[in-house]
Amino acid sequence: MEGKMSLYDLFKLLIGNRKRKTVRRRRGDWGEKKAADYLRVQKNYRVLCRNWENPQNRREEIDLVCRKGEVTVFVEVRTRRRGSLIGGYASIGPGKRKSLRRAGRSYLHLCRNRPQHVQWDVVEVEYDPDAGLIDIHHYENIPLFSG
Repeated sequence: MEGKMSLYDLFKLLIGNRKRKTVRRRRGDWGEKKAADYLRVQKNYRVLCRNWENPQNRREEIDLVCRKGEVTVFVEVRTRRRGSLIGGYASIGPGKRKSLRRAGRSYLHLCRNRPQHVQWDVVEVEYDPDAGLIDIHHYENIPLFSG
């Protein structure tokens, strides 16, 4: 029976791997938590949701959905290592912008009480592998996603 996989091993292989997060994903989760804490404490945002996914298309995701006064704020969080050649804001290419716009439209379409004012923010979380959190840069109401 050498070379055959038991049903348990097959299950573990298929399902078990889904639970494991890559280093990149764990770093992203850490950055999103730091960004949410920063927005809540420093900028007085109310975080409504983290990692919102469109139920019809799970590829459409918004890192943070927040509220500041009467404005609903969609936040893209970029976690970057100190000294990266490209900053978080600059790393958002045309494909990602298109995906984020689509996700924002989907979110609004699914809202019962559609907000009158919406804005996009980008939060860069800069870290050092040895020292941890270094700095947070917040770009508010950016035109990057318009159009």
